Amino acid sequence: MSHAAGFFALAGAFMLAGHFGLRRARWSHRSPRLAIAFWQALAGAVVVSLLLGSICLALPGFSPVGTAGEILHACFVELRRQYSTPAGAAVSAVGFGLFFLVMWRVARALTRHHREATLARRQHRQALALVESPLGRDVVVLDHGSAAVYCIPDGRRSRRGKIIVTRGAADHLTARQLELVLRHERVHLAARHDRLVQRSLALAEALPLLPFFGVAHQEIADLAEMHADDGIETEDGPELASALLQLAVMTPSRVPSGALAATGGATLARARRLVQPQPPLRRMTTGLIVAAIVGTSAAPALLTAYSGGESGFTHACCSRPALFS
Repeated sequence: MSHAAGFFALAGAFMLAGHFGLRRARWSHRSPRLAIAFWQALAGAVVVSLLLGSICLALPGFSPVGTAGEILHACFVELRRQYSTPAGAAVSAVGFGLFFLVMWRVARALTRHHREATLARRQHRQALALVESPLGRDVVVLDHGSAAVYCIPDGRRSRRGKIIVTRGAADHLTARQLELVLRHERVHLAARHDRLVQRSLALAEALPLLPFFGVAHQEIADLAEMHADDGIETEDGPELASALLQLAVMTPSRVPSGALAATGGATLARARRLVQPQPPLRRMTTGLIVAAIVGTSAAPALLTAYSGGESGFTHACCSRPALFS
């Protein structure tokens, strides 16, 4: 039971760190890429800690390190003795139920979002093929009066895709502004931000009782836009900010699932950041953040190893008799 409490406490600590620490960290807007990695590490560590805690709750007395092997080698008599009491059976049922519930909801949400996004992108590309007008090697113009610029990745493993510019956006933006917005979208495609946003959204929908995942999704979506904004030169920041504000005040087109629009995220915060750029992080600060990311990712494994080292017991029914006495 103490092992389960340790893993659940670790998950709670990481969620609190995201809510009250990373969410308010001033450095995150100065290095969006690092902040995205930190949010991903926190979310992954929370899910893994919840799963390991559920296993420990379902199988009290088994060391977390050897759980899988012990389940395979433990005999029926030992398992029956372990869960012979009503209290033990109830705790085990709760643990197994929590484990399979989290696994099922997360797997279903990830699969559903990937399938829906893939289908929506395919249908949108097929529709565009009938009405699009090429503007460049990866840019097409959509004859629509509203203003929108967004990108659609080609496939799961591809870092290429199409950038769609509506006629309304092309008419209201200058050539320089359009060039900067296109550069922003190409960073989205190269970094595959769509996968990051989709996964965080899937976790938020899979575990709605944990507000942490909703916060993580919103932060990752905003930071992905800021990371794409960093694809331009610093002196071009005000020009891109002006383009974003123009696109935001006009009637936007509804983009398909899996696409990323130039006006996504907190547009005003992004414009302010572009107009008043801040200096990059120092090397020491960057090193400390990277160490924190690595430590967060490794924390569940370290706790597993520590708790496994403490529980040094063997199952009597499963031990092999000595060949020679």
